[in-house]
Amino acid sequence: MHRRHPFLLVLSLQFLVAVLFNGCSSVDERHSDLFNQVVRPERGGLFRGVELGMKLDDVKRIEALLPRHDDKYGFEFEFSLGDRREFILEYISKNQEVRTISSIVGNVFLRDEGETTMLYNELEKHWRGLYGVADGAIGDLRWKHAEAGLSLTLRILEDKKSLSFNFVPASGF
Repeated sequence: MHRRHPFLLVLSLQFLVAVLFNGCSSVDERHSDLFNQVVRPERGGLFRGVELGMKLDDVKRIEALLPRHDDKYGFEFEFSLGDRREFILEYISKNQEVRTISSIVGNVFLRDEGETTMLYNELEKHWRGLYGVADGAIGDLRWKHAEAGLSLTLRILEDKKSLSFNFVPASGF
């Protein structure tokens, strides 16, 4: 008579559970290519490795390219997201003498409403995980996070093919 080995059965079950749980957790951490191009989560920081209050000169090093526009109020960068999609990112300084970041504004221009909705939902889920549930209505959300010292808005624009977001200090711009 064939005798079963309980040790192998337990080991097999542990392996199966580990694979299932690891598979579930990695799904939550994965992002679309579009999200990764816009947010650059691997850089850390508030957004793309940049923090509010950081010196503007540090942004050029972090973004590793020259801004499209550079004046006393800050920088504007333009990124191609491929296939007729673009991302305009502004790092704004309210105080021209100190030249530190007072606001980070992003505008993403996409091909269609479906793509915009997918990115919007992914950004909302990401920021909800960091800052909790937002106030506002679908398509126009606001987070105020005292601990992080920031206020964040996320909006789908009227053409429904673009979205905008803005980080400012919780105390206001």
